[in-house]
Amino acid sequence: MSGRMTAAPGAEVLFLDLGELEGRDNVDLRPTPAVKHPANPVLQPGAAGEWDCRRAGNWAGDILWDADESVFKCWYYGSDLPGVAAIGYAVSADGVLWEKPSLRLHDYGGSTDNNICFRPVAGDTSHFCLTVDDSAPSDRRYQALTWSDAPGIDGKRNYPYYSPDGIHWTLTPAPERAGAIGDTAGIIRDPIDPDPQRRLKVYTQHGVWYGPDLEHLRPGPRAVIDPADGREQEIHFVYTLPYRGAHVMLYDFDAVIPWPHHARPIGARERRELPAGAYAGDCRLAVSRGGLGPFRRIRPDLPVIPLGDWGAWDDELLVLGGGSMIPFADRIVLFYTAFSHYGTGFLSRPYFKCEMGMATLRRDGFTHLRNRDGLTQATATTASFEAAAGGPAAVHVNVSHLRPYRDWLEVEVLEADSGRVVPGYARDDCRHVVTEGLAAPVRWNRHADLSGAPRRFRLRFYLWGRARLYSFGFQEVGA
Repeated sequence: MSGRMTAAPGAEVLFLDLGELEGRDNVDLRPTPAVKHPANPVLQPGAAGEWDCRRAGNWAGDILWDADESVFKCWYYGSDLPGVAAIGYAVSADGVLWEKPSLRLHDYGGSTDNNICFRPVAGDTSHFCLTVDDSAPSDRRYQALTWSDAPGIDGKRNYPYYSPDGIHWTLTPAPERAGAIGDTAGIIRDPIDPDPQRRLKVYTQHGVWYGPDLEHLRPGPRAVIDPADGREQEIHFVYTLPYRGAHVMLYDFDAVIPWPHHARPIGARERRELPAGAYAGDCRLAVSRGGLGPFRRIRPDLPVIPLGDWGAWDDELLVLGGGSMIPFADRIVLFYTAFSHYGTGFLSRPYFKCEMGMATLRRDGFTHLRNRDGLTQATATTASFEAAAGGPAAVHVNVSHLRPYRDWLEVEVLEADSGRVVPGYARDDCRHVVTEGLAAPVRWNRHADLSGAPRRFRLRFYLWGRARLYSFGFQEVGA
């Protein structure tokens, strides 16, 4: 994004693709590594003999936060491989402790005492992703796509199902309308796109379909992010979140680590001519200003969710699914499904156990600016801002890794056209920001806000030491 922006109270500016900056020196943009929860894996397969004893995760499933009920709801793909594959329902108040309620809807092993909430009316399901439409009729509030068969129709398609509560599902009366999309990774109801014909976006392996509803989808670009453009051998799945005017994407960065002395491919991936070896991958970041792409990789050499240490439950392969990014309180919650190295079963049969983990980022913390060498001056200068019609605003910063006399931040205000420093708003006038926070106030010796700044201005940030700047924003004076 270039050109003029408005310094309206409540506005928050992130550093995602550097579109809000017009200059920087000695500054790096980096994805922020997510912090994994110490209780991981938070959702585990059931006990031996249960329907989900081998697999439980949001890969090929979905998660959402229900603000009305103050609860996370998870529709997870479960399996006792190689037998039953179905969608189970679980709930959690914090994303860490999950309850699997007995729904008594579907039989497994002669009993309905289980939490299976969905099986297609014909065949098996391999993917299930959903959205909630509060404006729809009550019996269609929950809306899902599932890659499955339907009666009287040849071939698997993404069939729309509807539910009043997310538990009891009914196939659309016109299933022949369903698109042959393939594996689906997530549905977003896009508040950024002004076109009602694009209000729903369905992201597939690395493409997108869009439409006004689930029964009238059309294909977008063939690949919103293409592994041929990067170092990945495959991008298995993506998950996209509309966030503060941009579309933020996590994607699976996958590659085969070849085993020595093996000359030919193995297992289910033989047709792809991948070498024999460990199919491994983590989760990395991309951004688009329009949800139909293309998405730009942000430092593709650095993961947001890294693999676990050797021997950990998630040390081999991380896979995204529905609900992989959920803003929650003062942080962003990330859910992912993972495999360990034991057996490396994604390349060969049978699959082994996979479980679901949770990690977090601070609010607005997908990326951050930092001093490249940590020792000399680093600066980042924004594009021009125009003061809001309601009057001047105060400035705050989302910043961490601060320490007095070593790691700090300073801000100065420049005239938009000339680039000259505004008197009273120079770097030397700025009180060092040395206390980290999500909205740490910026103050100058004679000013607590921008009341003495011109109507059009730029901000220049000085980053010293290890300081990390995630975002900045404006708020009402005195707020």
